[in-house]
Amino acid sequence: MRVCIFAAGLLTAAPLSMAAQVTIPFTVTATVMRGCAVSATDLVFGNYPATAAPPTVLSTSTISVTCELGDTYTIGLSDGANVTGTQRRMLRTAPSAAYLNYNLFQDAGLTLEWRDNGPTRLPGVGTGFVEAHTVYGQIPGGQIVPVGAYIDTVTVTVRN
Repeated sequence: MRVCIFAAGLLTAAPLSMAAQVTIPFTVTATVMRGCAVSATDLVFGNYPATAAPPTVLSTSTISVTCELGDTYTIGLSDGANVTGTQRRMLRTAPSAAYLNYNLFQDAGLTLEWRDNGPTRLPGVGTGFVEAHTVYGQIPGGQIVPVGAYIDTVTVTVRN
């Protein structure tokens, strides 16, 4: 019996008496996916006088883009739902259809039109943080249009 108790004591003490060290490596991985987050504020022109010689009306919108650090991208703006040829137009639906022309630009000087084809897209490089891009809108003066509320929908496309 003493031998059994002694042997049992050795078995329970054996793991505690080992001084060896065991190490094993393991792999840590992550995949950073390409992609950008985008949001935009509405572009609100406000009132446009229905007179024979109304002034040009200006307004702005902000497109916020967040892309990965160093990731190149472009921002394109569609021509809207009511375009004719290359002219963007807002639509009044009631009491009858009417259109009010407008333009969108990349710069405050209103020289770089903003569309969704190669040279008219705005280029950018991601920083990993939100980057704000201003859309400069213009309703050209001199349009004689019926009174009412006009609206259009423009789609923002970010390509990276």
